[in-house]
Amino acid sequence: MKHLRHISIQVIILLGISLGIQKLAIAQLACTPEPQAMSKPSFRTPPSPAPHPKIASKTAIQTATEQGNYETVAKLWRQAIDKSGATGSKYYELGEALRFQGKFGQAITAYKTAIQITPENKNRLSYESVCDAWGRATAQNSEKLSAEDFMTYRPGVTTCVNIVLARHSDHYAIHERMGRFLYYKGQTNDTIQILQKAIRLMPCNIDLISQGKAINALLDLLIRDKQWLELQQTEAFLLKRYPDHKLAILRIKAWHLYTRRHIEKATRAYTTVLELDPTNKWAKAMLQEIATQKSQKKT
Repeated sequence: MKHLRHISIQVIILLGISLGIQKLAIAQLACTPEPQAMSKPSFRTPPSPAPHPKIASKTAIQTATEQGNYETVAKLWRQAIDKSGATGSKYYELGEALRFQGKFGQAITAYKTAIQITPENKNRLSYESVCDAWGRATAQNSEKLSAEDFMTYRPGVTTCVNIVLARHSDHYAIHERMGRFLYYKGQTNDTIQILQKAIRLMPCNIDLISQGKAINALLDLLIRDKQWLELQQTEAFLLKRYPDHKLAILRIKAWHLYTRRHIEKATRAYTTVLELDPTNKWAKAMLQEIATQKSQKKT
């Protein structure tokens, strides 16, 4: 009997462990841990090296940059890499110096190195700036393409973005940043896919109104391009994953419908918000604004 009781206890323990593992797996599917803080992206065309205390030739780099002597700038950045170690930011600056010399192939190699040597989860590199420069270098390498028109230098940007995302395949902040980068550049199809993955990776405890930038960009993009079926499916996914944030999701959708001038759809969305929360001042104010605009049109 004691032997059987001992076996029963072991079975119960094993079942408990199995259930615990299943619950953990479900939790991981439903929720992504909060990503580590990332540096804010910056955009710039001419190289403007950031201060680095370990670089003795910083003043010389700045002077050479201001004089447009990019051959010297590249030489000094190579020296800085040899003396104080390689970082993504240094290779990006080297790439910019090479690009402004017209050495586009070498510049692209430097940008690629910048991405590859930047440690995961310790990103201090503006991937947006790197990919924008990569795209421009690719276009400048061909006399038929313009480095000022994004639609002509988009292929290089897309290549760069794909490398970045492959390196950070499970990182919400990187997908959110690169998705919004392409969104602001006016690219559609790739952007939708990237932003869709970003919201699948998004942490459960995020404030959707102030921090849900991927949601904002994705819903606006779908509304802008009138992809109503995709919008409906995305909304259903968000509501299922974030049932406690239904009002926030509907507010975001309603706002983008309003700003894109889909007034009737916006009215229905704000009405739904008000039905769920009769005291919602934002929805009341927007419905009043819409009613005022309609009455003004009639007069």
